[in-house]
Amino acid sequence: MEMYVDNMITKSIKEANHVRDLEETFKILRSYIMKLNPKKCTFGVRSKKFVGYIIYQRVIEVNPNKIQVVLRMQSPTTVKEV
Repeated sequence: MEMYVDNMITKSIKEANHVRDLEETFKILRSYIMKLNPKKCTFGVRSKKFVGYIIYQRVIEVNPNKIQVVLRMQSPTTVKEV
């Protein structure tokens, strides 16, 4: 499981183990009395944009749409801008 500010993702090394890994994730959530918003949950996805990243089966890549903004930014010219 990987955690982000207010998001999490459960990844499995083997597809056959994914249901077991999800069961463990839900068990942990229940032990801390945490609830999920079903409207924001997604299951069985091989790739998806998630918190500014593109997540594949075994790889996390930066979302190219997000880095374009950073690449176009001008460098700071004063101490105050830094």
